[in-house]
Amino acid sequence: MDPHTGAPATALASLTLVGYDLTTVDAYATAAFAMGSAARGWVEEQDELEAFAVTSSGTVWRTSGFHRYVPS
Repeated sequence: MDPHTGAPATALASLTLVGYDLTTVDAYATAAFAMGSAARGWVEEQDELEAFAVTSSGTVWRTSGFHRYVPS
């Protein structure tokens, strides 16, 4: 749910967060998904947290350090 409107969060179709503490990553993933398009900038500001997302229009984005978690 979008906390600002009370409507379902629809900007992102999928969001994956990677970090070191499962509890924190789970809580942050919920918050980031609700943020929609603002999530990318917010995750970039978090220490030791990276993200990969698919928007509702099908485009994808990843934070600057996400490549460290993808096998080459």
